[in-house]
Amino acid sequence: MAASQVRPTGLLSTLNATIQLVLPEWVRARGLSYYLVAVSLGQAVGGIVRGALAGRLDLRIALLTAAGACCSPRSSLAWFPCRT
Repeated sequence: MAASQVRPTGLLSTLNATIQLVLPEWVRARGLSYYLVAVSLGQAVGGIVRGALAGRLDLRIALLTAAGACCSPRSSLAWFPCRT
């Protein structure tokens, strides 16, 4: 269980550091607060949806849909590549 949290924690740490480095000083606190609200809201809504799905259908289906949702942003890079 703990090993499964390594990647999400690393991703959130990287996003947090990137936001702090990219945003100008005068707007950094506001940008970080929006970022934290969005991440917290996403986790809360995801938990509610997965809990409702597990209650109505099956725990296995709920976990498979969560895994699919985690993989979908990566698969969308084939159609919408990041341009630097």
